[in-house]
Amino acid sequence: MPKRVSAPGATMGGPTRRHCLFGLSAGLLLPLGAWADDDDEGFRIGGRPGRGWRKLAETQARRAVDRDEIRVRADRAYSAIRLRVFNAPVEMLNLRIRFRNGETREIEVRQFIERGGATRIIDLPGERRFIDSIIFWYKTPLGAKERATVQVWARG
Repeated sequence: MPKRVSAPGATMGGPTRRHCLFGLSAGLLLPLGAWADDDDEGFRIGGRPGRGWRKLAETQARRAVDRDEIRVRADRAYSAIRLRVFNAPVEMLNLRIRFRNGETREIEVRQFIERGGATRIIDLPGERRFIDSIIFWYKTPLGAKERATVQVWARG
């Protein structure tokens, strides 16, 4: 009986090594492509901001019920803000936004934000506004081992 000869790396009727590697790499890259999609609020899935969002300020939260004020010094007007939290969870209670024209806006947040999470988008009243400062009240869980980092992001 004659011996069968096949091309190097090929198998009889099955996938080649090249096909297997291509399928494996495509399967690994597909979730990465989904990760980069914007959510319906303009932030990337996983909490990363998409286009149109700009980081205005950042602070370290203390461990307890506390009040912090962030001076923004914005060079342009914004229509919405969102707070992001890193390193430890925070329960965000209230915000007071002070605008450059002297007006203030009280916003009840009442949201527990996990490490890596963000608040809902908070629309600013009227047209786009220049933000002077943001005061926020929060609680840090007693068992938190690290201090939370709170970032303020704004959309133009």
